[in-house]
Amino acid sequence: MKLLMAIVLALMPTHSQVRYPQHCPEYASAVFRVGFRNEMPTALRVMHRESRCIPTVMNPKDPNGGSIGLFQINMFWCKPSRYYAEGWLQSQGVLENCSQLYNPVTNMVAAKAIYDYSVEHNGGNGWQPWGL
Repeated sequence: MKLLMAIVLALMPTHSQVRYPQHCPEYASAVFRVGFRNEMPTALRVMHRESRCIPTVMNPKDPNGGSIGLFQINMFWCKPSRYYAEGWLQSQGVLENCSQLYNPVTNMVAAKAIYDYSVEHNGGNGWQPWGL
């Protein structure tokens, strides 16, 4: 038994060997929970690149009214269009109005919905809306 315990302890990584997310570690578990399981490292990198992990960031210079939040979701996705009277994200049940994109979890859920849409409509490249 002591030998088994010694082997287990020897094989366990030390605190310095445990790999923590390099980008936006405070959001890693939430990103995983909203569905970015296999894509979590890329999702965290995109989040860091887009907003530096600040949920209240707004870029008014982006087209279609700007981009909001952690993933910098473009207003195109939540504004009414001829195809979606209230907006695409509203039609998907993600949010009720664009200002909810400032909420970190809502922003992540919106990003996952857009990612999934892009996988389906852009030849499998879910990160195309973010230029990857």
